Amino acid sequence: GIGAAIVDAPIDVDARARAVHQGARVVDVAPLAVADAHGDLPEAVVGGAARGAATLVGGVGAGVAGIASAGGEFESLRTSLGTALGSQKAGGEAFAQVREFAKETPFAVKEVVQAVTTLRVRGLEPTVEAAMEALKTYGDVAGALGKDLPTVIEAVSDASLGEFERLKEAFNVVGHKSGDEIKLTFNGVTTTVKNSSEAITGYLKNIGKENFAGGMELQAKTLQGAW
Repeated sequence: GIGAAIVDAPIDVDARARAVHQGARVVDVAPLAVADAHGDLPEAVVGGAARGAATLVGGVGAGVAGIASAGGEFESLRTSLGTALGSQKAGGEAFAQVREFAKETPFAVKEVVQAVTTLRVRGLEPTVEAAMEALKTYGDVAGALGKDLPTVIEAVSDASLGEFERLKEAFNVVGHKSGDEIKLTFNGVTTTVKNSSEAITGYLKNIGKENFAGGMELQAKTLQGAW
């Protein structure tokens, strides 16, 4: 994620504390919270920074609050993922994959957790590994079309149930039922598939791979340019 461009050196909280006591200027630590929204910082850094920074004096209250908030949100996301997957152990393992994915893409950890949860809970992907693989394609669609990841995943979920209203916005695909089949149109080309979740999501993945490959990288470069 783009957080890596913001924080690219180890953070020595104790050194900052010593600097305060010596009367030196303290660099604002708020960017830590921004970086960790994309999973760029080890949990030990987030937790250690929050505890160590709490002892600093003057001008860093907002930064401390931001770091503590990020750490608390991460714990909440990990717990909710564990609940969705049926065990906290599974949730912890999945959360590690989520953070790695977020580091390499323009999406925040929260977005990726929501996407994985939807894919697994609604039975669109059989395993967390399969869900993460699918996110590579759906993420490219989101990046290329300027959408957030949950919007694309919700459109996929709706389409798998035969509801195509959001598919046009998220994929530029128009779909409708035709007897026991589904007709899906992209760029003027209509494809007929079985009226099944597997067939519909398979079609959407193919559209993503063939037409939107590299979308996440493109969006990441655009965001980095804005910084």
